[in-house]
Amino acid sequence: MTPSSGGDRVAVELAEMRGEIRTGFAELNGRLDLALQRTAATESDIDALQNRVAALERGR
Repeated sequence: MTPSSGGDRVAVELAEMRGEIRTGFAELNGRLDLALQRTAATESDIDALQNRVAALERGR
C-alpha cells in the first residue's frame, strides 16, 4: 500500500515511530525492573551478611 500524499506518508512514519518508541520504552522498563530486582536481592544479601558478622562478633 503506497500512501497517496506527503501527509499520508508523514502519518505512516509517525505511527511507525510511535511503535518503535513504545517498544524501546518497554524494553527499557524491563531492564530497569531487572536492575531493581537485582539491587533488592543484593541489599538483602548484604543485610544477611551483616547480621552473620554481628552474630559472630557477639560470640567472641
